[in-house]
Amino acid sequence: MNNTKIILLLLLFSTLDGVATATKNDDKILLEDFSSSSHVWKELNDPVMGGQSTGSFSKKGRFVGHVAIVPSLQAPGFIKAETSAGETWPDVSSCTGLEWNVSSHTEYSGFRVSFGKNRPPDAFPFTYGYKANLKIPSEEEEAVRMPFTDFTDKWDAATGDAVVTCQEDAQYCPDEETLRDLFSIAIWGEGSEGNVDLDIHSIQAYGCSGNNDETTTDYNANEQEEEDSIRISSVKEETSSNNEILIEDFANPTNEWKALNDPVMGGQSTSSVAIENGVAEFRGRVEIVPFLQAPGFVTMVTGGYRSKSAIFPDVSSCNGIKVILRSTKSVEDYTGYRISFGRHRVPGGRFATGYKAPAWTDVPTTDFGELVFPFDTFSAKWDDASGSITVPCSSQNPQYCPDKKNLQNMKTMSFWGEGVAGDVALQIKSIHAVGCTSIKSSSSTTAATAPEEEETEELLKDMQTTTSSKYFATTLPAIATTTAEYKVKNSNTNDEIIIEDFSTPLHQWITKNDPVMGGKSTSSVTIQDGIAEFEGLVRIVPFLGAPGFVTMVTEAKFPDVSSCRALKLVLRSRTAYAGYRISFGRVHLPNGHHASGYKAPAWTHVPN
Repeated sequence: MNNTKIILLLLLFSTLDGVATATKNDDKILLEDFSSSSHVWKELNDPVMGGQSTGSFSKKGRFVGHVAIVPSLQAPGFIKAETSAGETWPDVSSCTGLEWNVSSHTEYSGFRVSFGKNRPPDAFPFTYGYKANLKIPSEEEEAVRMPFTDFTDKWDAATGDAVVTCQEDAQYCPDEETLRDLFSIAIWGEGSEGNVDLDIHSIQAYGCSGNNDETTTDYNANEQEEEDSIRISSVKEETSSNNEILIEDFANPTNEWKALNDPVMGGQSTSSVAIENGVAEFRGRVEIVPFLQAPGFVTMVTGGYRSKSAIFPDVSSCNGIKVILRSTKSVEDYTGYRISFGRHRVPGGRFATGYKAPAWTDVPTTDFGELVFPFDTFSAKWDDASGSITVPCSSQNPQYCPDKKNLQNMKTMSFWGEGVAGDVALQIKSIHAVGCTSIKSSSSTTAATAPEEEETEELLKDMQTTTSSKYFATTLPAIATTTAEYKVKNSNTNDEIIIEDFSTPLHQWITKNDPVMGGKSTSSVTIQDGIAEFEGLVRIVPFLGAPGFVTMVTEAKFPDVSSCRALKLVLRSRTAYAGYRISFGRVHLPNGHHASGYKAPAWTHVPN
């Protein structure tokens, strides 16, 4: 079979039809206690070229399996257990390393640990994180310490062995950003054939100092029943005689706040956030979106999509939010201020996520004053084009009221200028929850309680990744993407929803090529003049004697297309290539090896 040159030009994608709690213990921070596990762990076995390793992982930290020889490679495969990507972890940047309290019941020498999502530029597409060997000396329970300087993100994808160590080159050492948010932790059996039988009792960071001495939130991890569990670390929870809990004090902010503006169809709104002298200043201008001929939006947000995780206290015993603020413009000058929190999404809600309160009818202007927003004025059913609530929270519609899960950990909060064109000028001093019965109270909020949201939303409500590919689709956990905080991107007269328009692209598209056994395929993506040009050469993989693959891929936030029936691409090819395919999503079948997502057959006709 010959190597094949491909050149594909795409103009448009559209659719048709429309934390583990940080617990202070001397100089340690508890990350996971398997007597009451607070993270979601999933087990995965080697998918490479017919790997036959098997394994399992229990909620109590029992890791059992067999690392087998991969027949086509004649080398050991792997098994691993890993937490869900992007869960919230405490900041361990002041710590020395990880301490694993474990006991192994077999003499297995291939244990490794990895964490984070960083990867060198030339890394194998499926590899990510910093990895180090975990050496367990005996069958007795041991506290095995792993200094962060033992970890490297430059490791061999086939064996797991370090290629360049942290000591040899500091660029491969864990960086501060990763240690502030570990992203995920994994335990591996890798690079050594044999039986695995390991009990993990707990995982801690040790040698910690600085901010980790602060008082931290205490809660009962056994009450966590959802995959997206409550995880709060280093939260400054304060009660006063007024039964309030501090959420944010801009004299000493807990979270990172930033501005995010309308990206929809050429939205031109602008804003900025500056925190100084104990005040967060949110300034900007909401402009008319030319394509929609309607106002866009600006937001001051923490914990948003692709942002650093935000830390919130449990306010499920409270009945509202109080904000100390003022506007430097009169309320008559701008009437589009709103506040929202949480990540709940109503089925069919497209881009609207979280609970939002109505537009403010009064804002202090001369002096700082307080605005109180009762939780029962927030609703998850709001118009993602204007921000207006379409169905209020009520006893007749409790499914739209803030639920306990989102009040126990809001995860994200935003102040909006939305639905009204004009100048935004807010100064905010602090945010509190009010009407709280007790920090530790198990009482429900005075707002009606909605049913818990489903663990997994329908795939088509968020495709998560889209790939134009030859051979198979890849899922890349560490791709940096342009944030796309959508509003409705227009259902036009043809009942279509735009996913990507390369004249004004919302996402970052990159190429990833075959890494398997010395694959030599190459490709590139260039976006200019309203066209994405995907060009490359699919080569024969020498070891396999078969063609490899090239991909043009993005991992991003996508619109809800669950009401649609198909994808439409406006494109052409400048070569007669027969191996074009498209895939989307992240679903992974049991024993599915590397294949993830949904893929369509090879295209039988491409315009040229």
